[in-house]
Amino acid sequence: MRYSACDHCGTVMPHNELPRHMTERCPEAQASCTFPGCLARMKRRDLAAHQASAAQVHLELAIKLAERLRQQEDDADKEKQMLHQQLSEEEQLHQKTRKEAAQEGDSQKSLVQDMMYTMKLLKDNEQ
Repeated sequence: MRYSACDHCGTVMPHNELPRHMTERCPEAQASCTFPGCLARMKRRDLAAHQASAAQVHLELAIKLAERLRQQEDDADKEKQMLHQQLSEEEQLHQKTRKEAAQEGDSQKSLVQDMMYTMKLLKDNEQ
């Protein structure tokens, strides 16, 4: 089995464990704060102290995130209302168009009936 030493802390371990050690365990490797929105980077061994000392900053980040989510929700509600209004207007226009088309159809039907009646009268007069 091949062994390797960590470049950050010097711990010797099987070579195949080195990548996991570097990304998850090494106290000397750089790590990012796990709090959503916090961009702080530090040595992994300092993460716990950062979490304790940055509580106010993390609270402010959480409040800003909640405000953004609330704004997104409000925007989505406004968009939904606007779409409902547009749909309602489209439905009203469609109903009006159908009604006008039906009236136009009735008018044309009546005109055809009148023409047929006139033709019948003319035909009857010819006889």
